[in-house]
Amino acid sequence: MDSDFEVTDEPLWAIPRQIADKIKGRPDSAQLNNFVLSAIYCGVAIVYLLLFAFISLLDDQTRHAMVLFGFVVVTVAVFAVMWFAGWYAAGKHVTTLLMGMLCLYLFYSGGSSNTGPLYYFVFPPVALFLQGRLNGFISVIALIAATMLLQYGFFGFDTDRYSQAFISRIYSVSIIITLLTFIPEYVRMKTERELQLSFSDLEHMSYGDVSTSLANRTLLEKMLMREALRCQRYGAASCLMFVELDPVQLQPGYVGEKPAIAAQQASIAKIFRDRLRALDIAGRWDNRRFLVLLPEINIEGATLLAERLLQEVRNQRPGVNSMLSLTASIGVAEIGKSAATDALESADRNLKIAQSRGGNCFIAEGVAQAA
Repeated sequence: MDSDFEVTDEPLWAIPRQIADKIKGRPDSAQLNNFVLSAIYCGVAIVYLLLFAFISLLDDQTRHAMVLFGFVVVTVAVFAVMWFAGWYAAGKHVTTLLMGMLCLYLFYSGGSSNTGPLYYFVFPPVALFLQGRLNGFISVIALIAATMLLQYGFFGFDTDRYSQAFISRIYSVSIIITLLTFIPEYVRMKTERELQLSFSDLEHMSYGDVSTSLANRTLLEKMLMREALRCQRYGAASCLMFVELDPVQLQPGYVGEKPAIAAQQASIAKIFRDRLRALDIAGRWDNRRFLVLLPEINIEGATLLAERLLQEVRNQRPGVNSMLSLTASIGVAEIGKSAATDALESADRNLKIAQSRGGNCFIAEGVAQAA
């Protein structure tokens, strides 16, 4: 067929696969980038630690050199494990923790000629940049608190090693650097929020929900209003239903991890795509509920469909163990000649009744149907 006359059979809300994969991959890509950045910080620190360790060996400070070598080995080993295990999100916290431990050791031992505490000035910008403002600030406060414990003689620390004036300067400069680091970090976080808002605006301008490949609320509201007006004008029979997954039930003897909410929602989205008519429209109404529009179907047909959907949900096994049970609650309502908001309120009310009865069932027009 001539390409000029080809018509796509994709639904209205379909998002191009390349764009959907790119948006879905943003969180994983951000975690990997943060992990690589943490590894670069540690790489620079390792170079300096090796340099100072060799210098300490030349100065006959064997014990100090062995501790520095130990930090190098532990850092490399930890990052290797995280890399092969894919624990990218932990990289920023591990980097901060290792650097904090190094600062405490250098404060305790004095480093070379009691200059070890000078490394405290590097800790605040690294912690805030890697962990963010809140977690980074907590890390800085934790380091200062741990240093104060050492200062008062805990763990056999030599309280005469540093003068009070020197220690007070360390605290003061560390706090000043922390406050100054807040400025670029605030700008960076604000830029990221604006970027996130732009993605949200893009989703509102489109009709697709990226996470489930179903219609989003923008399209659902437009199609619901259109269907309600059509029913009022022609007296057509149409229905809608709210569908919400019940809390996952773990059967006795279950072994494995509880599946994530995203995996559960992906399972029910696949049911909608496979089992609904081409005329029907399913989409995400909010973070918990799905809305399904059923044009040209009466309440009896909608209840039969709800029963089949419940059975399909029960057949899903999103976890790693077949003993995990996945169920849903459904509230069905007829659009008829009522306003769109009345139909939504009726379906939501029926959904809540189904949930109050333990879930794994559907309610149509306030009457419980066998599940």
